[in-house]
Amino acid sequence: MAELEIRDLGRQFKSGGGVRGVSLSVEAGELFVLVGPSGCGKSTLLRLIAGLDYPERGEIRVGGRNCGDRRDLIAMVFQNHALYPHMSAFDNIAFPLRLRRTPKAEIQRRVADAAALAALQIDLARRPAELSGGERQRVALARALIREPRVILMDEPLSSLDAQLRGRLRVELKDFQRRTGRTIIYVTHDQLEALTLGDRIAVMRAGAIEQIGTPTEVYQRPANLFVATFIGQPPMNILRCRIRPAKASAAPPEQSVPAEPALEIGEKLALAMPFGMSGEVLLGIRPEDLTYNPNPDAVAFEAGFNRVEFVGGGFLAYATVAGQEITALLDQPVEPGRTRWLYAPRRSLHFFDSATHRRAG
Repeated sequence: MAELEIRDLGRQFKSGGGVRGVSLSVEAGELFVLVGPSGCGKSTLLRLIAGLDYPERGEIRVGGRNCGDRRDLIAMVFQNHALYPHMSAFDNIAFPLRLRRTPKAEIQRRVADAAALAALQIDLARRPAELSGGERQRVALARALIREPRVILMDEPLSSLDAQLRGRLRVELKDFQRRTGRTIIYVTHDQLEALTLGDRIAVMRAGAIEQIGTPTEVYQRPANLFVATFIGQPPMNILRCRIRPAKASAAPPEQSVPAEPALEIGEKLALAMPFGMSGEVLLGIRPEDLTYNPNPDAVAFEAGFNRVEFVGGGFLAYATVAGQEITALLDQPVEPGRTRWLYAPRRSLHFFDSATHRRAG
């Protein structure tokens, strides 16, 4: 049984934002990430799950129960951690238990247990202003854990931290989730964070879910053009192409070779291979799949290079193929103004319907 089930959830605001027709299922012990651009509805969805806002339609089930009051089943960690500045770390963690008039001895025990689970190794008498960003994050986690919820919701909890600390805390958060076995729903606009953290991810746009899958599935087989260009950095290149129909052979039947359709970019023939499509298509190629090195399975593209940037692990080249802009992440630089051939393995190509933008191959 799923720990959290959402069915046809809808909530619209006068501003035009909200969520529409959202359905998803999160398994027990799963770290499930909601990712999408600002304003796509991911934080609204999180607030609906938390019970901080109310849907106009649909249902939310936690642990198999359709419950209106979810306060005892769900805990939330906010972007700014929402710690009380005048309270010590101990009192911040203990606050939910004190509201319930829990006996003092039990509070002491459960605070110690929650702090240990959150890997919090500080003097709990210190106040939030005396703690680092990572320590405040762990205090917020301990406070969520102390209520023993079934699901922990996290709304961009690392976004206010510097890049180095974010990277370290991503590792710690994943380790925390595996160690405790907690079900976590995590919201972020950072696609790298989604790919590195999530057991599964849901990509959202304009209040709806575009695709749900493992990070590998979403990256390697994006369901549509939006997912293809949103997930991945640098973004996937998209080239407008057309399928040239197979030409009939004039040779005698016993000598003829079956003709294949061909894909054309501009006036240039890029490759010949069987497709289940015809007419205009959109071809997607990730920048890291382009190289200088031909091989028997490679597709060739003649590229005119405009500029090149050193990005530490390689060179990000900006080029033009048949009048269309592309980027390539290369292991060697190329002089701007030059024309060179780039190659991509056929298995790395993505095809999208030019009208619907859905994946076509």
